[in-house]
Amino acid sequence: STLFPYTTLFRSPYSFTAHGSMRFGNSAPLVGPREIEDSLRDFFSSITLMKHRPVRIWEIGDESIFEAVVTYGRPDGTTVQIPAVTAYTRSGNAISSCRIYCDMTPVFARSQAGDAAAQHRA
Repeated sequence: STLFPYTTLFRSPYSFTAHGSMRFGNSAPLVGPREIEDSLRDFFSSITLMKHRPVRIWEIGDESIFEAVVTYGRPDGTTVQIPAVTAYTRSGNAISSCRIYCDMTPVFARSQAGDAAAQHRA
C-alpha cells in the first residue's frame, strides 16, 4: 500500500510540507509545521491515550482516506471510542493536506466516573 503511515502524522509535524495544512472538522485550518506542532502538543496534553483501529483505507494517486475507530484516554481514567475519517493529500513523502472528521464531544465531556469522583471529594 502507498498510504502515508497514519501514525506518522502525530509523531512528527515535520511530516508536513512547509505550507502543509491540517484541518480538524469545522475548525480553521492550521498551516505549516510549527502551527500544527503547537496544536498537536496542546491536544495531546488533554488526553492520555490515542489508539487507532483501522476500518477501511482508500487510495487514489496521492490521495488517501483512512477510516478508523479511535480509542481516546481521558484524564479521569476512562476511555471512549470515536469513529473517525481522515483524508490526506501527499506531496512526495510529506503531507500537504490533512482533513480529520469526527465528533470529539464525548472525549471532552465529563464522564460518570469523573462525576462520581468529584461527588466523593465534595
